[in-house]
Amino acid sequence: MGLSEELVVRYILQLTEETARALQWRELEAGGFRAELNGVSIEFQQPPSREGSYICLLLKCNTHVIVVQEPRCTSVFASRCQLGDLSYNMHSLLRAVAGQCEARPVSKEQHRDEIREFVFRRLMFGSEA
Repeated sequence: MGLSEELVVRYILQLTEETARALQWRELEAGGFRAELNGVSIEFQQPPSREGSYICLLLKCNTHVIVVQEPRCTSVFASRCQLGDLSYNMHSLLRAVAGQCEARPVSKEQHRDEIREFVFRRLMFGSEA
């Protein structure tokens, strides 16, 4: 039996929540998040659709792409909808990824001028001068 989508999502969630930060996520300008693990690019998105947005995890390695989508509720009544562990883990992963990326910009904002100066000097003089 192969690995299930739920097991893979749980593994990515565990790596994201580790204190050693084994998996470093970065926010994409176009929306969503991206990380890299053992040569596999992991993208986390919430594409809009007619039924509303849903969570989508893309795993890319060379030309291979695997898409893991959040199960959608087919019931009109939300209370009757049982989405299960995959949906729960995907939402937990989204919260963990967003929290990790949210905590980082503070340090970038504090050092924006220093980074700008470093890049400009490197561009103009070819060294840190």
